[in-house]
Amino acid sequence: MNNTMKAVIAATIAVSMMLCSASLLSDSYVDADEPIQTIDLDAEYLESIESIESGNVYALPSDTAYILTDDLDLGANYLKTSGNCSIDLAGNVIRSSNDYPLTVDTLNGAGTTTISDSVGGGGIIGSGTAAVRNNGNLVITGGTFEGQSNAVNQPSNGKSLTITSGTFEANIPIEIVGGTANIDGGTFTGTFAGLESRFPTGFLTSNYVMPSVVISGGTFSGDYGVYTRVGSLTIADSELNGDAYGLFIETIPTSPSYNSSYQSPTVTIDDTVVTGQHGIVIEGDDDHTATLVVNGGTITGLNGSAISGNGSRDNTTVTINDGTLTGNNNPGIYHPQTGDLTINGGTITGESGVQFCGSGNVTINGGTLVGTYPALDNPGKPSGNSDGAGVDGAALSIVSRGPGYQEEGTTVNVSINGGTFISDNNSPIASYRLQQTTEGNWASNDETDLNSSLGIFSISAGSFEGPSYRPSIDFDESQDAAGKYGISGGTFTGGVETSFIVDGVDFEIGDDGSVSVGDDVIEEDRPYIPPIQDDDDYVPLPPVVVYEDDDSNDTTTIVACAAAAVVAALMAVFLIIERRRN
Repeated sequence: MNNTMKAVIAATIAVSMMLCSASLLSDSYVDADEPIQTIDLDAEYLESIESIESGNVYALPSDTAYILTDDLDLGANYLKTSGNCSIDLAGNVIRSSNDYPLTVDTLNGAGTTTISDSVGGGGIIGSGTAAVRNNGNLVITGGTFEGQSNAVNQPSNGKSLTITSGTFEANIPIEIVGGTANIDGGTFTGTFAGLESRFPTGFLTSNYVMPSVVISGGTFSGDYGVYTRVGSLTIADSELNGDAYGLFIETIPTSPSYNSSYQSPTVTIDDTVVTGQHGIVIEGDDDHTATLVVNGGTITGLNGSAISGNGSRDNTTVTINDGTLTGNNNPGIYHPQTGDLTINGGTITGESGVQFCGSGNVTINGGTLVGTYPALDNPGKPSGNSDGAGVDGAALSIVSRGPGYQEEGTTVNVSINGGTFISDNNSPIASYRLQQTTEGNWASNDETDLNSSLGIFSISAGSFEGPSYRPSIDFDESQDAAGKYGISGGTFTGGVETSFIVDGVDFEIGDDGSVSVGDDVIEEDRPYIPPIQDDDDYVPLPPVVVYEDDDSNDTTTIVACAAAAVVAALMAVFLIIERRRN
């Protein structure tokens, strides 16, 4: 046997021994986080525990798996866990008149308590503040939890809560005041809200960490489905049902009781159903900006808007990337506050698709906006109606309403770069002034004493569809709005003011009165290519093959280079072996 073969055999034996050793170590390894003993949890066992703390507490030793063998009535006492611990309710119920039947803590800052219900029907029922108070790290995988104020309360920062299943009932079943919470399932039924994320009363300390909540499953209901006032909240694949509000996002203005050093609420929604009389309400304040991002889902206002703000609560940022948003008896989105609204996709439907009557920026890059209100001679509001949205039936309406909405010196700037704007019975775009008279009636445009708050209104692309007999843009003819409209692209089923078309931009008026502007103009030397029809006559073109330049770093090049390197290395090894043989 030559030296090369001996080396190969030795290496093979060494690798085998290493793998065997690793396997043995793996089999004998014990996770330090796992409880190391199992104990039946019953009244007899509790009598054997000598309390290590003053008061009426049963302190359960750590590193133990407890199995509840029967219903357990603690009276005015409560249980406390610390370190690594697990409790299997096993179909039984723990009851207590104490504020918290179970308090979860850590041991030297570490450890996790896990609560499960292997049989079903088990739970923790408290007649005081909450069923469980989490001062540590808590995982719940099943069971029923009931309390007066909360089912589970997490009162301070540095704590963590994970819920994968269970039934939770209280005024606010889940209250997160600090730390993190990850909820992946369960039913949360509240009188006030299914879940609330907030911060402590009073001025915040420098080491306070804002709550961070991630909801990736579950059903939340109450007057508010979910209510948040601080920190970050991410919601996906869930259901929020509010008798009044599906989701309420609110900052807390600075006051003698609250300082301004907390993180404003930031909410992200994806693939979630949100339903309420008002779908989502968002409110900021002078010191804090509330932020909402919708990446998908279905948001419905049963008797209100899918998303709405408050004219007296400014500073919001709303971004719609996708989703189906529907308002009933109101606009799909009603934006009376100072803030920024960006729409990149989705379908937004209401009496008006979107109505913006605050100040700030409106940017629309895509999506479909639909206004459904019956035909109107002029925009306005029914006589005697209180404050709220104007009535115009537009896909997008920009309304100047004066003090309380747009303060002196503030403007609204509109930039439309794409999207589809549909009005069933009126102009797809409306821009006007609206004011309530001293008699309680509503007046529009020159019947008001308002100035226009329009800064710029720019359209570079988009499809604007409405009745052919209505103008595509029902615009404010006041001197204040003169020169503010600019069109450089788009298609319009109704007429548009040619003076709005930017100098040097081509436009074409069709026989039906429709207008095409900019890149949407069909030129004689540029043949019109009709949109692809989904029928049997359509034959797809062969795919186009694009060859990259020599300096391309695409995946094919990378894989080829890597393969070449491997071949070169193998050749080098082969040459070395042959050289040694010779």
